[in-house]
Amino acid sequence: MNHKAPELDSRELPELSRLEPGNRFIGPAKMLGEEYEFMVEQGKRVYIRAKEFSSPNTDATKTTLYLPGFGYKVDSDTIRILCQPLADHYKEAGIYTHATYSISAQTEKGEKDQLGVEAEALFQFLRQKRVKEVTIVGQSLGGPQVMKLARLIEEKAPEMQLRGLVLLSSSSLYSVDPKEFLKDYVSEVTKPPSRDFSPIEKANASFISKEGLRYVLEELLAGRLRPVDVLGLARTKSADLAAIHAPVVLIEGAQDKLSQVRRIIPKSGDQGSSPGYATTEEERQKILHGLFPNSSYVKLLVGEKRGTHGLAISRPTTVANVALGTLDRWWGAQPTS
Repeated sequence: MNHKAPELDSRELPELSRLEPGNRFIGPAKMLGEEYEFMVEQGKRVYIRAKEFSSPNTDATKTTLYLPGFGYKVDSDTIRILCQPLADHYKEAGIYTHATYSISAQTEKGEKDQLGVEAEALFQFLRQKRVKEVTIVGQSLGGPQVMKLARLIEEKAPEMQLRGLVLLSSSSLYSVDPKEFLKDYVSEVTKPPSRDFSPIEKANASFISKEGLRYVLEELLAGRLRPVDVLGLARTKSADLAAIHAPVVLIEGAQDKLSQVRRIIPKSGDQGSSPGYATTEEERQKILHGLFPNSSYVKLLVGEKRGTHGLAISRPTTVANVALGTLDRWWGAQPTS
């Protein structure tokens, strides 16, 4: 495996001011960083919204891309809670050494291959930004989107180094019966805040829940969101897992009902014993390399404290530093060519 990214192709990539034919830069949007409209295969239109958390930075060709989960806009306060620590991980003397974006893609109504089409537009965004090295982070339903984008980068962009995937409470790591998933969903979203939350943290948790619900209702009323599509994506194991070669770091909450660690790394032998998932590194690695058979490195970390589906939001600085730091250490141990 070539661990060092080759130089960019000599062909000049288009500047943002002169996008590829059929694409257009819409410009600054209210409360947002940038909006784009991309035309992908067969004239399909995809809208991209991106917000940067790392200005000014010294090297925008190195990028961390964060794809949020179901129910949150890229400019929401909830997303900022996690994205700022992701950006701050690469900050030295007050200056960011990487660019960090939260980003979302939206297809037109009725699109059947939603993930594939949106991944193509996200890929074009990276090309337009002249990115040479990228880490992609996906939370919840952002996970399967990250997997699709990772596959596209590895297949179509030899000039771009995929530094790794970070999957936070990710969907699509296993398949589950739809009725069981809906039951788990209701159980997760109605779960009271952790007992160790301070009054301020409890108020924040309530705000985050309401912010997500408000966005979901807006999308439903506008006809841009079909519950059947979300359900199908959330409960189905991704077909892209085996195609990923880059390092993968997974962070899961021990009590998460929507991305259940006991289903991802089931414990062998007595399934009724506590904690119900593989605890030894040997057991975990055997299962994980079956899940990502071609990945150069796979690591799963389980958060016990505040270990619900909202783990990354309730412990953002810890999650950001552990996830990116794990990738940093792995790359630091690789021989340079």
